[in-house]
Amino acid sequence: MTFPYENMTAVLYVRTSTDDKGQIPAMQMEDMERWCKQNKVNIAEIFIDEGYTGGNLQRPGMMSMLGFLAMNKVNIVLAQDCTRISRDNDDMEHFLQIIKPFGTVLRYTTTNINPEDGLEKMINYMATSQGEQWRKQHVIKVKKGLKYAQAHGTKSGRSIGRPKIDIDLDLVMECADNGYSVAKASNVLGCSRVTLHDHLKRSGLLNDYYSRCRKTSLSETTDLLNTLSGKQGTSIPAEKDIVSDSNKEVFDNKDGEQ
Repeated sequence: MTFPYENMTAVLYVRTSTDDKGQIPAMQMEDMERWCKQNKVNIAEIFIDEGYTGGNLQRPGMMSMLGFLAMNKVNIVLAQDCTRISRDNDDMEHFLQIIKPFGTVLRYTTTNINPEDGLEKMINYMATSQGEQWRKQHVIKVKKGLKYAQAHGTKSGRSIGRPKIDIDLDLVMECADNGYSVAKASNVLGCSRVTLHDHLKRSGLLNDYYSRCRKTSLSETTDLLNTLSGKQGTSIPAEKDIVSDSNKEVFDNKDGEQ
């Protein structure tokens, strides 16, 4: 096996941005260090731009790297792919023209092309252009999501979500006074049980809700039903529809006794 880059020196360039979800510099560095080991290339320096866009070359790590190349003999600038260097074709061409007089070439770990030569230069051009198009589409999607969020009260950046529920605490506590469980109250108010429960908890009213719910005539009726059925101490769910049916049975029995 031949190693065309054996004993050459390389600088590693790492760039991550806010668009790179899940990307961290260490992932790119491990990939490039592996490439250098496999190709018997010596690492001279590592330059990192964390949180910078690929839309231009004005990044501190990039500027430091170009200064280093001007002062030191380096054979290769190594990046994970072309979009780490730039997402703009003019900037990519400018970068290649800067490093050429230094006798330095650009190489990638994920693509085996020589971006400074002929057809492979065109492939690099197309890949860079595609990266820029992806970035522009992503920006549009994020803006669309933010606008949707502002209009519908969804979480920031998400284009799909449930409308914000306006929960009136006076109505909520009225439900408690009527003996409604949280599930029953959420159904009446048109929101999910989890949403109502969390809203009460954040408002510090959850315990008050349960306390007021237990003090209602509905709960007293439940105790009466337990007594009549000979099941004192056994709890019967205090849902209004269940108790209403039970009340009907009690009153029907009373009518029968009369």
